[in-house]
Amino acid sequence: MNTTDLYKRLLRVYPDEFGHHFKAGMYQTFVERWHDAQQRGRLVGVLFLAREGLNVLLTGLRHRVRSSRRAIGGKRPERPRRVGSLGQDLRYAVRILVKTPGYTIVTVLTLALGIGGNTAIFTIVNGVLLRPLGYEESDRLVTLWSSAQPEGGIITPPSYLDFQDWRDQADLFEGMAFARAKSFSPRGTDGSDLLLAALVSEDFFDTMRGRVALGRSLLPEEHHAAGEPIVVLAHGYWQQELGGDPNVVNQTLTFADGAYTVVGVMDSSFGFLTRWADGWMPLAQHAAGDQAMVMRDYRVDNRVIGRMKPGVTEDRARAQLAGITEQLATAYPATNRDWGINTISLRRWLLGDVQPALVTLMVAVGMVLLIACANVANLSMARITARGRELAVREALGASGGRLVRQLLSESFVVACVGTILGLLLAAVGIDYFVSHAPGNLPRAAEIGMDLRVLGFTIGVMGVSTFLFGLAPAFRGSKSDVGQVLRSAGIGSLGQRRERARSAFIVAQMALALVLLVGAGLLIETLRQLRTSDPGFNMERLLTLNLEPLPDIYADEERRAGLYERLQEAVAAVPGVESASIVSHLPLVGGHVLTPLTLPGRVFEQEVRVVFRPASAGYFTVAGIPILRGREFVDGDMAPNATAFVVNQRLADAMWPDEDPVGQPITVYKQNPDAADLNEPMAGEVVGVVGNTQWNVSERAEFMMVYVPQGRHPWRRASLLARATVVDAGTMDAVRRAIRVVDENIGVNGLTTVEDVIISSLSRQRFQMRMVSAFAMVALSLAAVGIYGVISYLVTQRTNEIGIRMALGARSIDVVRLVVRRGALLTAVGGAIGIAAAVGLTRFMQSQLFGVSPTDPATFVQVTVLLGGVALLATYLPARRAARTDPLEALRAE
Repeated sequence: MNTTDLYKRLLRVYPDEFGHHFKAGMYQTFVERWHDAQQRGRLVGVLFLAREGLNVLLTGLRHRVRSSRRAIGGKRPERPRRVGSLGQDLRYAVRILVKTPGYTIVTVLTLALGIGGNTAIFTIVNGVLLRPLGYEESDRLVTLWSSAQPEGGIITPPSYLDFQDWRDQADLFEGMAFARAKSFSPRGTDGSDLLLAALVSEDFFDTMRGRVALGRSLLPEEHHAAGEPIVVLAHGYWQQELGGDPNVVNQTLTFADGAYTVVGVMDSSFGFLTRWADGWMPLAQHAAGDQAMVMRDYRVDNRVIGRMKPGVTEDRARAQLAGITEQLATAYPATNRDWGINTISLRRWLLGDVQPALVTLMVAVGMVLLIACANVANLSMARITARGRELAVREALGASGGRLVRQLLSESFVVACVGTILGLLLAAVGIDYFVSHAPGNLPRAAEIGMDLRVLGFTIGVMGVSTFLFGLAPAFRGSKSDVGQVLRSAGIGSLGQRRERARSAFIVAQMALALVLLVGAGLLIETLRQLRTSDPGFNMERLLTLNLEPLPDIYADEERRAGLYERLQEAVAAVPGVESASIVSHLPLVGGHVLTPLTLPGRVFEQEVRVVFRPASAGYFTVAGIPILRGREFVDGDMAPNATAFVVNQRLADAMWPDEDPVGQPITVYKQNPDAADLNEPMAGEVVGVVGNTQWNVSERAEFMMVYVPQGRHPWRRASLLARATVVDAGTMDAVRRAIRVVDENIGVNGLTTVEDVIISSLSRQRFQMRMVSAFAMVALSLAAVGIYGVISYLVTQRTNEIGIRMALGARSIDVVRLVVRRGALLTAVGGAIGIAAAVGLTRFMQSQLFGVSPTDPATFVQVTVLLGGVALLATYLPARRAARTDPLEALRAE
């Protein structure tokens, strides 16, 4: 007696009325599953027989007992009561999933990708956007800025004297504080431990109300000129430069201008003034030699922070400050007539343009999760269809539709739990990668980490995922026609409704993948535009480094000018260097100083302010800035009494639209804040007109600009440019040594190429592009797997039909065309929906794009072709397999 005959005899334990309806179906299901178990190995077959035999005996005896009770009692047959607990459902779900490792592994990995990506990005969003700032009642903190009139003009830092008037007259603020930038360079180092500090007024820490990690903050009595030099360190500087030394308090740090005692370290959440966040010192100790402190119109390198009183809105505070600025304009017309005020909440100012970028990433990874859920739902639908006989038998044995739904959802829940655990591990790896590769200008990067909010979010995502991929298949599986399923000869029946549901999932995946691909394509094009558009100068083989002359040695302008001249000559003589020059600020990386501009015999309605940039002889040749008219600076222009100026094209067009700018007299004003001649007029004439250079790599604004001779007004710190024949480590080392020969104590900071500086300034855009592109590729892969799975399943279901077609004369190409047509239709519908969605959604990316429209036709066409090609390949593979079907084998199987 073989195994199948033994199982048929075991079925006799069931009552006769049961056997009349269900024994044939149970026998057929057993035969099919027994053959599958045999193929997996002898041990699997033995376990299968033991389990099935025990199940038949127990359930058969239970039904026979119930049948006997009904016959004796003569009562109306009752539906068997629901049995089984949640624990039983979960245990059974685990057994079922272990028996189908292929399905389990694919679904777990798919969900892990979706849940892990969402958890990682939400952790970043939580740390940067959602987590409260590290200040008490931070919603009452605002930054205050001077605003050039008319309304909507540029905003600049306010002057110290304006700050004093605002603080004294604005009674809607609990406190108002001032901070001014200053760099501190150790002697004879490469500048890596340069400290960028904020010199703060006495109300700064009381206004901010941040947390202290070690020691204390500054005390009120320490804010006077004769106080002991002290510093409060930022948490990041303490960790990176001092190794997180717990005994740092009361230690001494020595810089070029003296020694400073560390009195405290702020908490990592205290990051005000992101660029000057290395430490804080009393302003009063450094104000004496700073001429900018007594000049009302010097609006550079300053910040003002205010804490509004409880209940005061930003609009109300701004209105009061506007009244104060009107009074200042009346009292000081020469410096305040054309200036208003603007306020920006501290949160908005700190986050800048990072919020739209992170929201974009969150939307992108959310789409990946939806695609993953659609994929898993498709797999679950196919699996439930294959389990049609099992579910029908269970329903016939008394399981209600709700009971079946609960069981199927239990299986989805187990998969989701395992996927979530794996997803958390992937998220932890992703977060570590992000923190280590985060853009340097990303605010609050140090605060990124998992917390209870992140874990709650992950649990919520798991619940939603379980609902999305488990509910629809579960309800479909519980609504089978028991008689039809048990009478069917195949492994379940797909049904038109289930086929439509799976097709809908594929369409949704294609649409979401196309939206993500369009977003990634737009960001890629934006980065390409930023890197390839003409900056106005030649970046090829151009080296740069920042120079920090020691203030105690080179306070005198003549000595500083001599130092710059010697440095320029020394670097130009280095083998491998063609030429060298000095300029106060590099083009294209921001940073500029404004100076008033006056022209003899001309009166302007509003004060004209232009970008002021000291440069050395040969600067325009070295930088590759085209000379449009006249000439550039030569050695004779570097004398203190020289009168040559060079202007850019924009200034020439604005001031002399119908005249030759060369030879025109102009007057600008000295801007070194720590020099006694601050704001002293410098008169001269234009000797040349050069091309415009972009001010900022991501904001291609062009300012009116005047270049003054470096020798006439040597800047307190500068950038050295060198055009090299070959850019390599040897050339850079030779440049560094040449500078050390001139002065071994000078701070040399950031020797690199200008191109690397530009690339570094694009780190945020580049990182966002990479992240969105990665998610888009994951989405495309999942969508391809999804359409491949559906088409493969359809081919399997239609094997008999394909065999008949080929037996009747259909060619292989006809079969391929038949299958590919179905995949192409799904792709086309999904692509059309995706294009419509992308046209609407990408408009929200406008602020993150440069040089490309949110509806760029080229990007849409390229993405559509890519999606169509991948989908066609995913469809063609099962189509080719279908074309190889043997008609005789297909008909014999039927």
